[in-house]
Amino acid sequence: FPVTILAEFIGFGMDVGYVSDPSALVGVWKAGDKIIVQEHIYKKGLLTAEIVELMRGNVSDRDIIVIDSSEPRLIEEIKRSGFPLARGVKKGKDSVQWGIDLVKKWQIIVPKHCTNLIEELYSYEWQDDGSGGVTNIPVDAYNHALDAMRYVVMELLNAKKITAGNYAISIR
Repeated sequence: FPVTILAEFIGFGMDVGYVSDPSALVGVWKAGDKIIVQEHIYKKGLLTAEIVELMRGNVSDRDIIVIDSSEPRLIEEIKRSGFPLARGVKKGKDSVQWGIDLVKKWQIIVPKHCTNLIEELYSYEWQDDGSGGVTNIPVDAYNHALDAMRYVVMELLNAKKITAGNYAISIR
């Protein structure tokens, strides 16, 4: 049976890839100490126009989209294509670890049809320290939808910010 949760829509996160990595777009909602994350795009080889086309119907011109800041040209093209609130995530020294620490404060709920996001959660790894243990440095693989989620948490759930409002979301 599906479960309905009253949740506050926060925004979208996007990690961009092309040849070997997929572009990933996720929506993030907040309900108490939980975040609900739903994947909308997860595909390799997309050009900007194809990304924009896939966004239509999922993202409105009033939605915030926090995008990997390594692609400023793509961010500007997305803005000019009807998504004026698209912006790059602010990164800095240790921002990956800082963002992961922020995400750890939340219980993450993923609808079961979001198979790529679920696979990333089960595949996420930390670098080996060389003596059988692990470091606190993540391996840069199986993390594209998770990075997109992390961008939203870093930018929109890190401090008290204005959010879009309450929506009911069904989780299957």
